[in-house]
Amino acid sequence: MIPYPRFPGTEEKQEQATETDKNVDFLWGVKIPMRDGIHLSATLYKPKGPEPVPAILTLTPYIADSYHPRAFYFAQHGYAFVLADCRGRGNSEGEFEPMMNEGPDGHDLVEWLAAQPWCDGNIGMVGPSDFARRQVRKRECPYIPSSKNCSLRPLPWAGQR
Repeated sequence: MIPYPRFPGTEEKQEQATETDKNVDFLWGVKIPMRDGIHLSATLYKPKGPEPVPAILTLTPYIADSYHPRAFYFAQHGYAFVLADCRGRGNSEGEFEPMMNEGPDGHDLVEWLAAQPWCDGNIGMVGPSDFARRQVRKRECPYIPSSKNCSLRPLPWAGQR
């Protein structure tokens, strides 16, 4: 069973967490094809059910599983959350060359997400620091509603201001 994420200040009981866990699909090691044949590895969290939902993408050179609590939180609140390891990092194929492949890979990830039956075509990107630099490289994208007016302000996570 996937452990329930705990944000500072939350006091959920184990019975509630177990019931909530049942409402999230968790897929580890999803292989997403890039235009040059390389596959990026991703972890997918999404609400159970047949309805398409918006997706949030994080493309990271760090270990994607470190984002588990936030990804799980968003899946519990109606979003698919995709944590993708950059090329050559984590379980992704290829060679890691910082800031060299994020543009094309980010584009291919967004195109792949938009084509999934569980995605409603609305895709956002999230992340601070190095994550944010990867977002800037994806500012012009038809599936990202805010791509014309990119904002790099932090999201108000539970317990964080």
